[in-house]
Amino acid sequence: MTSKEYIENKLIEAVNLFPKIRCRCEYDIFAEAYYIEICPSSFYKNKEFDKWLDTTIMSFFKQKYPVGICIHPRGRSKIVENCEFEIQGSLYKSRKKVTTQLANL
Repeated sequence: MTSKEYIENKLIEAVNLFPKIRCRCEYDIFAEAYYIEICPSSFYKNKEFDKWLDTTIMSFFKQKYPVGICIHPRGRSKIVENCEFEIQGSLYKSRKKVTTQLANL
């Protein structure tokens, strides 16, 4: 199994176990690392998710893939700029952008 297949399988597993999340991933050829964004960022406080994340990262390194992995919560800045793989759970609710219209005075 390639590192890409491993990561995609684990992200599919994540949204099946935690259907309220969304995962986005890209590979940076210069850094030789996968960057993974998981939102909502508040999900990082979930103990079951934290346990799953620790197990997944340790398993990735035990596979001895020649690449790195960085997993970040989706905050104010985008980590994943050129998304190559995206999946969301069945209960994921995206944040709606609030648009304000000002009346012409």
